[in-house]
Amino acid sequence: MSYVHIFCPSRSGVFLVFEYAEHDLATLVDSCYAAHGRSPFRESETKRLSLQLMSAVNYLHSRHILHRDLKLSNLLYNHRGELKVADFGLARSVPSGSRRRRKTSTLEGSDDESFGQCKALTHKVVSLWYRPPELMLGGLSYDVGVDNWGVGCIISELLIGRPLIRGKTEIDQISKMFALLGPPSKSLWPELKEMPLVKSGAVKIPVRSDNDSASDFLETFKELSMEGLSLLGGLLTYDPSKRTTSSSGLKSAYFGEVPFPANSSLMPTFPTKHETRSTREKSRGSN
Repeated sequence: MSYVHIFCPSRSGVFLVFEYAEHDLATLVDSCYAAHGRSPFRESETKRLSLQLMSAVNYLHSRHILHRDLKLSNLLYNHRGELKVADFGLARSVPSGSRRRRKTSTLEGSDDESFGQCKALTHKVVSLWYRPPELMLGGLSYDVGVDNWGVGCIISELLIGRPLIRGKTEIDQISKMFALLGPPSKSLWPELKEMPLVKSGAVKIPVRSDNDSASDFLETFKELSMEGLSLLGGLLTYDPSKRTTSSSGLKSAYFGEVPFPANSSLMPTFPTKHETRSTREKSRGSN
C-alpha cells in the first residue's frame, strides 16, 4: 500500500492515510463461493494475482521484513486489478547482518539467498489456516518460509475458492495438514524431531509408509497442470529450508503456460461490499 497523507493531530498518535482499495480478497472469495461454489477469479486471473503477491513478498524479504500474517483478508484489491498487501501489525524487521546462504526447493534447482533464521521469536503469529508446520509444532526459530507457506495457501485458495486447510483448533489444523499432504518424515524434514511439540511428545507424527502420498492434495488440484502442482508443492513443503521462495516462484514455468496471466487492465471488477473487519474475521475463524 502507498500512503497518501501522514498527519499528527496531537502528540498522542500518528495517522496514516493510504490509497483506497475497494475490496479485500477474503470478502470477494467467500461471497462468490457461497453463491456459486467457486472462486471469483479464473486461472489466468489467479496467475496475475499470484505474480503480484509474490513480487510484493519478495520485495519485503529483500528488505529483511517478515510479514508474518499473510492471508486473504490482509490482501486488498482495487478496480485496476491491483493486489495490495496490508496489515503489518505482526511484521518484523530482521537485521541485514543475519543473511546467509539457504538452500531452497526452487523449481530451477538453484540455491537462493535469503536472510537466516530469526532466533527466539514467538510462534503465535500467522492466522491458523495459513500457519506453517514449523510454527504449528512450536518452532521459535524461523525465516522467510513462514510467509512463503502463506503464499502457497493463498494461491490455493484463489484457485479453489475456499481455504485449503481449515482446522478448528491447532491440533485439528495439524491433523488436516497431515491428511492433505501426507505426514512429514525425518528424511523429508531432518529437523522435524527437534520441533518442540514433537520432542515433548505433545504431537505424535504418524509413521509415513512407502504408500503414503499427497493423494488428497492431488485430488483437490486434479485440473491443475504439472507446473502448477510443482509450484504449490514447493510452497507447501514441510521443511522450510527446502520451501520454494517467492523469488524462485516468480520464475515458475507455470506462469509461462496457457492460460497465461491475465493483463491487469482486463482483471475483473466487483461491486463494492462494505463489511466490518471484525465480522469478516469472525466468519473465517481467525485466530
